Amino acid sequence: MGHLLAREVSSDFDEFHRARRVTHLDGTFEDTTYACCGVETSTARDGVVTTYLYAPESKRQYGVLRGGVVTASDVDAAGRTTR
Repeated sequence: MGHLLAREVSSDFDEFHRARRVTHLDGTFEDTTYACCGVETSTARDGVVTTYLYAPESKRQYGVLRGGVVTASDVDAAGRTTR
């Protein structure tokens, strides 16, 4: 019989049936929170939090804040990244 090398268990589903927690075989987990536009924050297995930034008027993602570092980009009217 083979060895189980990886497994993920999804739990804590929101009203749209999206998993807010994924637990791995080694006991570590990842958490995700959702907002109107998509993922709001995600916490990785190592505890690093990533926050996704959205433009209030267009609801398009324009940046990411991870571990204190911001990565920003511009989007055009069609939602394409321009920078």
